[in-house]
Amino acid sequence: MNLNYCRSRLSITSQFLKLINNLIHFRQLSFRTVLIIVFVIQIVSVVGLTGYISFYNGRKAVNYLMAQWRHEIVARIRQKLDIYLKYPLLINQKNAMAIRMGYLNMDLNVENSSRDFYFWQQIQLFKTVSWIGFGSQANGEYFTITRTPPNLPAGQKSLQIAIANQTNHHKLSYYTLNNLGQRDKLFTVYPAFDARSRPWYQAAVKAGKPIWHIYSGFVTPHLAYISASQPVYNEANQLLGVASVDLDLNDLSLFLSGLRINEQGQIFIIDRDGLMIAPSTREEIFFYQNGVQQRLRALKSHDPLIQSATQQLLSHFEDLQEITNVQEWEFLAKQQPHFLQIIPLAQNFNLDWLIVVVIPKSAFMAQIYTQTQTTFLVLWIALGIAIIIGLLTAHWIARPILKLNWAAKKLAQGKWDWPIEVEREDEVGELTRSFNEMAKQLEKFYDRLINDNITLEFKVAERTHELSQAVEQLKTTQSQLIIQERMAALGMLIAGIAHEIKNPLNFINNFAVLSVEFAQELHDIIDSQQLHLDDTINQEIATILRDLQNNAQRIYEEGKRADNIVQNMLRHSHRHGVQYQLTDINLLLKEAANLTYHSMRNQNEHFCIKITVECDEQLPLIQVMPQELWQVLINIISNAYYAMQAKQKEVAENGYIPQLLLQTQAQGDWIEIRIRDNGIGIPATVKPQIFDPFFTTKSVGQGTGLGLSISYEIIVRSHQGKLEVETEVGQYTSFIIKLPKR
Repeated sequence: MNLNYCRSRLSITSQFLKLINNLIHFRQLSFRTVLIIVFVIQIVSVVGLTGYISFYNGRKAVNYLMAQWRHEIVARIRQKLDIYLKYPLLINQKNAMAIRMGYLNMDLNVENSSRDFYFWQQIQLFKTVSWIGFGSQANGEYFTITRTPPNLPAGQKSLQIAIANQTNHHKLSYYTLNNLGQRDKLFTVYPAFDARSRPWYQAAVKAGKPIWHIYSGFVTPHLAYISASQPVYNEANQLLGVASVDLDLNDLSLFLSGLRINEQGQIFIIDRDGLMIAPSTREEIFFYQNGVQQRLRALKSHDPLIQSATQQLLSHFEDLQEITNVQEWEFLAKQQPHFLQIIPLAQNFNLDWLIVVVIPKSAFMAQIYTQTQTTFLVLWIALGIAIIIGLLTAHWIARPILKLNWAAKKLAQGKWDWPIEVEREDEVGELTRSFNEMAKQLEKFYDRLINDNITLEFKVAERTHELSQAVEQLKTTQSQLIIQERMAALGMLIAGIAHEIKNPLNFINNFAVLSVEFAQELHDIIDSQQLHLDDTINQEIATILRDLQNNAQRIYEEGKRADNIVQNMLRHSHRHGVQYQLTDINLLLKEAANLTYHSMRNQNEHFCIKITVECDEQLPLIQVMPQELWQVLINIISNAYYAMQAKQKEVAENGYIPQLLLQTQAQGDWIEIRIRDNGIGIPATVKPQIFDPFFTTKSVGQGTGLGLSISYEIIVRSHQGKLEVETEVGQYTSFIIKLPKR
């Protein structure tokens, strides 16, 4: 346990104490309860931290122990396989050399006692092998000595020789052996046997070199063997037969079963294709399906833990060939954590196997869990003791403090005749005496303050009321003066600029119109005379006149646009002279919508719109400047029509219906007007600038950029109201006008 971990635990405890403090503050817990909680927190923190440290260290030790155990298991399996697989190759090499050199006569049609004795000595010397034999290429004769003859009880098993040759018509005949390795008597006979048809023989001949092969028994098809087969050649490199040494895979399964730490864990060996070689469950790895013998895949094992472990392998590796080194991780099987370790077998014997070790975590953690339960039991006992001690201590400490609290509440209620009896001589007793003395002094001052306070409050209230009225009136007057001065100055400036611009602008517009007319007259004259001119010259003159006429028309259009801007500026400069009148807002809104709609229809007869009016019929008449408010409504509704026309062009094929919603309602001291359209909306980047003068998103010639700016000045400056906008791009835009009732 390092220092940083301890610091983190102390930090968590500190935060927990702060949480308790907040609970005390907000829940108004009693002082006695606080003392009990403090005792409980101390005991729980100490015992809990101790238990956690114990559990953490125990789990760390268990993880180390598990790692050591897994490494020990792997070492023992590798040691077993080294011994298990080394001897068959050595025996085959020795026998093949003896046959090739002529030292060992393998004419299987002739009985040979020295040959029997030779193989008898070999199988006694190498205890791990189950079969040592030779199959002849000439006629498929077969000779073998075995320590696991079939159909014998375990107590009666002994070494036997089996032979199939021309003499016995290729029937596989088993003979028992005496203590000197000599044939004793015929034990049993099986039907015709040809060594050349056996899988181990064919695999060795096909490979042309020593090879391993897993097969099922000829006599006992349910048993699995692994055969080390080696082809034998004579001096002329002609195939004489195949020497083989077979190992019973059940022996390997028994060994793996003995290594398991408990019945819940499993150890099994598979090849790179996922086929089972040896499971610790001693499950048979050959079976018949639809009359065809098949090899068991680990994924189809009857043991669910082997299935889960194999599934984990296939989920981590698409191809088992990718596993080149030891892999370890944890996974869940049967809702329990398990450790999984995969060890590739070194290919010293030309075998590419994978050793898989699966261990349940609970096999090692059981003792840790028991210790944890004991720790929690101690925690509960300590918690009970802490509560009892806390109750006694809290009662002893809190009793005089609670009396002081009770007396303080009486003082707060104005009851001064509740002195506290002094029962102790410690700090709490001194506090009680001081409290009684303070109560006497407070009673005297309280009576005096009541009289003074009544007089003072009356005077302050009168003066405050007078000052507040004066301040409010002064603020209103000052605000109106500032607005009027600014508006007057701005109006004079705008009017001066507009008048200065209007005169040259009129000349531009007039001369633009005359230029268009002159260009047309010149065009007509040339048309009447074009018979006397060259065709090329006629075309060039016509092009120049057309461009001249278009340019003059553009100058006229831009001049008219500038003239509109000037007219708006003049109207803006003359607004300060308009008078307030009692006005029906509902009627003004409906007329503005109707006028604007018919104006739009004159420009675009195909434009249709659904207008919904939701007016508050109880809306009172209010003081406004009707012409100014009319201009605001016209500007906003016109913008709404423009936005809906733009959206209609974009989604013409999607059944879009333009809709305009007009609402009025009274809200306390305000009248609210809401104009909402379902047009293209206003982008968030543009929204902050829409009330700026000369800012517009419309195309050239469609707007001056002064409409919303003037509207804002009229509503906010002139009427002391509010103008707000809510919008979502592609969905809607809603302008909200709020006017004060007056």
